[in-house]
Amino acid sequence: MKTKKILFFIIIVIIIIALFISKAFKGNKPFDKLSFSDISKVSVELFPPNKTYNLNEDEITEFVSLLKTVVVYNKDNSYQDYCGQTVIFNITKKDGATLSVTPFGKFMIIDGIGYRTKESPSYNLHKFANKISAGE
Repeated sequence: MKTKKILFFIIIVIIIIALFISKAFKGNKPFDKLSFSDISKVSVELFPPNKTYNLNEDEITEFVSLLKTVVVYNKDNSYQDYCGQTVIFNITKKDGATLSVTPFGKFMIIDGIGYRTKESPSYNLHKFANKISAGE
């Protein structure tokens, strides 16, 4: 009887650990529910060339679709050890809330907190910002 209780407890602990591990590998889509109608304004800052651009409606629509592809994993502030062009998207929602998103290689910085991410969504946001600055 005592052996069955111990075995049951071990199985429960293994299931809980497996759930935590699977969540870590699954990631989180922080912008999955964001829509164009939630946003009143988006600007993008590029360093260099130290310029700020305001996005128009078509650009905001494209920006939102790019944000929806972002999957973040664990918090990781080691992005501070890297250098390169910085692109900061500043989002103002219709309810007055503000949000800052910085794609940076394998990192996505959201309101100053770094997260690991897949490189392609980050690259696509970075490329989009440079397209805006080039006037395309």
